[in-house]
Amino acid sequence: PEPVTLTVYAGRSELELPVRPPRPEDKELKAFGPAFVPEPTSGRTIIQEAPKPTRVSEWDATTNKLTIRNTDGTGRFRIDTIGTEMWAKRSEVIEILDHDPTSAKIDAQKIAAYKRADWDCRVESRLQVSATKDDFLFVGQIKAFEHDAEVFTKTWNRTIPRRLV
Repeated sequence: PEPVTLTVYAGRSELELPVRPPRPEDKELKAFGPAFVPEPTSGRTIIQEAPKPTRVSEWDATTNKLTIRNTDGTGRFRIDTIGTEMWAKRSEVIEILDHDPTSAKIDAQKIAAYKRADWDCRVESRLQVSATKDDFLFVGQIKAFEHDAEVFTKTWNRTIPRRLV
């Protein structure tokens, strides 16, 4: 939560990952088998070109605030072998005050849509991340739509202690 100088010595550092001990029922697991590699196809048909990604950085000299805005998307396309149309777009806004590390905020949004024959679904998600001196704050939401009717929504609001981070 305060400006620091941090040095990492790679030669003396370690990364420990959790390992699940073997269990008797592991003997019942089936082998993965050979990898499936589909035959090459015609690929996909572009229905609407992807928009050019944007990245705009703004500096407010009166408040010493940096704001970065990013947007991109896939355009609309069809996977020819299965006839599924897809598109997605994403945007994010990142902010921080030059003199206050706890002012950092990220607001990220993504929409992904899929359509084929008589089904049409879309998922919209949003995540806002910020921090205080003691905690990381996360607010997230996900919504699912079928033919533009909302069929599911869930919102999360989590506080995670920083613990010297």
